[in-house]
Amino acid sequence: MPCVSDAIITPAFFVDADARLASVPTSDTLAFCETLHALCAGLTLTDAFNVAFWSEKDQTLHYPYNFDEGVMDAPVIWSLGDGPTSWVIRCKKTLVLTPDEKPPFQRSVYWGRNQRPSVSSVHLPMRGRNGGSDPLIVGVVAIHAYSRIRYTPDIVSTLEWLANRAGLTYHTQMALAEAEQAVAESALRLRDLQQSKTEMCNQVAH
Repeated sequence: MPCVSDAIITPAFFVDADARLASVPTSDTLAFCETLHALCAGLTLTDAFNVAFWSEKDQTLHYPYNFDEGVMDAPVIWSLGDGPTSWVIRCKKTLVLTPDEKPPFQRSVYWGRNQRPSVSSVHLPMRGRNGGSDPLIVGVVAIHAYSRIRYTPDIVSTLEWLANRAGLTYHTQMALAEAEQAVAESALRLRDLQQSKTEMCNQVAH
């Protein structure tokens, strides 16, 4: 019989999770992903846990967080392929894989450090803020187990909420950082312009 992810989810969980995600700056990628991992691990088995951030501009997946049975692998960058993570990016929805549903992705499932494939997994889109109707996907959270897991609808919906909150937090903080950088660069350009005008005035005066 498969193990059932049956954690008890209370309203306090969502309040705590939201506060914990918001308290970690996304500039500290490792700490941000560790916080998300810890929250997901409270809901279901996470033998392996990966976070991939999607670059629409470069059409690449950046994996800064690759956890496998207590060991952290080095960050990697991949182009879109035919695996579950790429499927989530293209289809923009959650993908739950069990032993019966694995065959379509058999050649690209996650292989662990002991060269064995995960048995059960759930792949979740991280959505950012978007004013349009088409969801903005900023990344994918992938949770793998080396044993049979039956993910209940409540667990899947809560994991989706976590991934979306993480995506929104990441996108919002990155947008603020870009805005602050733009303001700083504008201030530098204004300073340089004022300095040039002052130098020109001094030259005219002499």
